[in-house]
Amino acid sequence: MSDRVAERIATLGGAPRGTPGFVASERSWSGSGLDRAPSSQHLAALDVSLDGVIGDHRRGLEILESVDPVSHGILLDQTERLEQI
Repeated sequence: MSDRVAERIATLGGAPRGTPGFVASERSWSGSGLDRAPSSQHLAALDVSLDGVIGDHRRGLEILESVDPVSHGILLDQTERLEQI
């Protein structure tokens, strides 16, 4: 999936940047801030992070729906997969 996204970004004239540091600096939600904690707290924090990713995808879907059907399709596929987790 990441190759497909990177190829689409390049096709549109962008430079794919998927490093963890870049992604973390651009996301709209914060990390958990947990270090040592019980597993249940880490799982709850992971759920919050996943909700953030899915929320960002849904906002992107709204933007792309009318302007770029190909990118919309790629993002829709990703969102469907994330919602199954």
